[in-house]
Amino acid sequence: MSARDEEQFDQWMSDDQISSFDSFCEKVDRFVSSVDSLWIVIRSDGFVNICIVDMSRVPQFVVVIKINDTMIIEAYRGNTRLSNSCLAWVLADECKLVCWSQLTLLLSHFASTTVAEVSVKSQTETVKQQLQDLIELTDDSDN
Repeated sequence: MSARDEEQFDQWMSDDQISSFDSFCEKVDRFVSSVDSLWIVIRSDGFVNICIVDMSRVPQFVVVIKINDTMIIEAYRGNTRLSNSCLAWVLADECKLVCWSQLTLLLSHFASTTVAEVSVKSQTETVKQQLQDLIELTDDSDN
């Protein structure tokens, strides 16, 4: 790789990093609109929700990607929270967003989703994870 190519790659890697939640909030609207017009951004205290809303009949959220102020992501299809394992392929086990290219992958991946596509396996994984989280909370409160 030439020095110029390496310099451009290093610059791309630097630009791809998300330095903080505040920085993310400043840029997310412009970023999401550049990726796909299906998505809308809804802000709330300490969270940013990136959503696809189906308005064809009764309005409903098809997909929600929820990013909290520590950059941890939760994803929902309809009213069902997806397990962290559904996100680990791009965010690793901690489900932490650290770069814009990860968000691009998630938006592209979920853009073709419908609410009805939540598989039994995915629902089972979600319930399993929620039970594990509950057990950890119980164990922590017993100590």
